[in-house]
Amino acid sequence: MIGHPFKVGINPAQVRANEVKILVGCDERLVATVGEVLEIPLHETLRWMFEATGYAQLPISSPVHS
Repeated sequence: MIGHPFKVGINPAQVRANEVKILVGCDERLVATVGEVLEIPLHETLRWMFEATGYAQLPISSPVHS
């Protein structure tokens, strides 16, 4: 999306000992309270972020699905 590869990693020194490993839930209560919630794909969120930070001049490709 931004034109160059990147690596994602985790620094164990910054992970809390009691960190939640998996969090699941149901949005029924939220939807009942505020109405239907628009789902925005991560690809679109990243595109907005890059545009806001000056990466808008880069060509933005379609998401890659594996």
